[in-house]
Amino acid sequence: MVSRFVKEVSDLIEKDPRTVLLLSGIRQFSFREVMGKYPERAFDIGIMEDCAVSVAAGLSASGLIPFLHTWAPFLVERTYEQLKLDFGAQGLQGNFISAGASYDLTDFGESHYCPADVPILKQIDNMEIIVPGTVEEFGRLLAGAYDDGKPTYYRLSDRTNEKSYEVSFGKAVVIQKGSRGTVIAVGPMLDIIAKAAEDVDVTILYYTTVEPFDTDTLKANLAGDKVMICEPYNSGAVLPDVMRGLSEERIKTECLGFDKTEFCRLGSYHDNESRWGFDSRTVRRRLQDFLEG
Repeated sequence: MVSRFVKEVSDLIEKDPRTVLLLSGIRQFSFREVMGKYPERAFDIGIMEDCAVSVAAGLSASGLIPFLHTWAPFLVERTYEQLKLDFGAQGLQGNFISAGASYDLTDFGESHYCPADVPILKQIDNMEIIVPGTVEEFGRLLAGAYDDGKPTYYRLSDRTNEKSYEVSFGKAVVIQKGSRGTVIAVGPMLDIIAKAAEDVDVTILYYTTVEPFDTDTLKANLAGDKVMICEPYNSGAVLPDVMRGLSEERIKTECLGFDKTEFCRLGSYHDNESRWGFDSRTVRRRLQDFLEG
């Protein structure tokens, strides 16, 4: 996804004179050609992420379209106040592209983990949140949202789904129809869910935009009275959206995601997926237990 981001934003810098790229201590080599050709519109702020967000806000207020990129914990957790006030409260336009997701940098330890990014950003007014599941989906979603007048967060991950869908900003995709329950799969969780729910009579809805949350597709395709929400970050971020969207229904919910009480452990994704409960066998057992409970 990061390679696709470099290509897409480099192309935008070439084509759209309103676009500005701000880096915060990473990816200078990847953007070396753009930074050399457009030094007034592509530069590295350095490891001062809160300052970088405020610089982006000033550029946005002047009519430009800023793109700010760095690792997820420094882009979200370190800069929360600036994102909330400079962009959320003022409703400024900007694009915030993270890397690392929840678990891509496990070898770096807890300082580079960020499973709380989406739940945190859900608290900011006007913030849009995109969680693509594939490289192609990221390209499609970026093209549809980068100039929509609002702050938008794109959550890039090394782990992707095998198949891309014709996703569009703010809309869920119906992957499978069933009758016993409904499973919401966010971004890179889809492959895990599809494998775990193989031959299970459930509806699967695929979300690559979690803010704004598409309640219309959920209501139109609700199967049974049980909804399982599967998210690749701290669990429960979209639960309030689901409950509001289904306020007239009597439903039971189950959340599958990261547990904030126990997360940091060195090792690769595959070293940890069973402990996190993200292996298909564990997910299938949880789904079956939930449907039968």
